[in-house]
Amino acid sequence: MKDNTSIYSDILKSIKTTDDQEQLLSEIDILLDALFQTRLGFEKSLESISLETTKVLKETFLKINLDVTNIDEVVNFLNELKNKIKSLKTLKLYLAFFPSEDSIDKLFNWIINNLGNRIILSIQEEKTILGGAIIEFDGNYLDYSLKKRLEDLFFKRKEAIFKI
Repeated sequence: MKDNTSIYSDILKSIKTTDDQEQLLSEIDILLDALFQTRLGFEKSLESISLETTKVLKETFLKINLDVTNIDEVVNFLNELKNKIKSLKTLKLYLAFFPSEDSIDKLFNWIINNLGNRIILSIQEEKTILGGAIIEFDGNYLDYSLKKRLEDLFFKRKEAIFKI
């Protein structure tokens, strides 16, 4: 099995948020534990994780011709996959509401198209911003919130407001 990020790309593309990241890492740990504890083989160990993750792993293993009877090869793949998952960059997004799954998909697709495909979202609801968004990424902090705009407007026009 060659060490190439492209062999992990289908799995990595399925991770959109930090919640997805944590869930997949947890399932990989469960699968690794099952492989070591049961010694019943890969197929039997797959019963310990979700059907969705099982499907993605099976498709990937088939695509890269990974020999699932070779437990060492499977373990090496899963450990390297964990490393790739942990290395994804996080874009933090603070919104006044928690977006729908459809909105998350649209945000994620925009990020992939504009910033690259090794980025996941950390979305937090922050009602105090009133609207808009605050974005943290790669050491940058951008405040596009309604609260910030109102504060800036008030600061610029406070003398006129106090006269009223």
